[in-house]
Amino acid sequence: MRNRLGGKLALICAAWMLVAELHAAPNPERLREQAERCRAILQESLIEFYLPGCVDQKNGGYYEVLRDGKFAGAGEKFLTLQARHLWFFSTLAAEGFQKEQALAPARHGYEFIQKKMRDPIH
Repeated sequence: MRNRLGGKLALICAAWMLVAELHAAPNPERLREQAERCRAILQESLIEFYLPGCVDQKNGGYYEVLRDGKFAGAGEKFLTLQARHLWFFSTLAAEGFQKEQALAPARHGYEFIQKKMRDPIH
């Protein structure tokens, strides 16, 4: 009985120490390193993949289908995905992350949504 109680108490103490560590003041240098790592991941994993590959210069808007790891036309386009792409590029520009590179596809998508997907009556 005493060993079980001691084990539970040790587990509870370890959990509280972990919680205290998580709520401790963050190390500014560590935060800067993590921010740089996140920016590199964003650049390499998302921006380089989406720009300029997902922009449909011929039909407007953004491609919605991947074939062999590259964007390709598929016929129909859906407002939800078009708006998500627009949000992504707009957010990049608003945050100052590759602002000029992100503004052109954001404008492109906005114009497509306004011209092709907006119902002028309703």
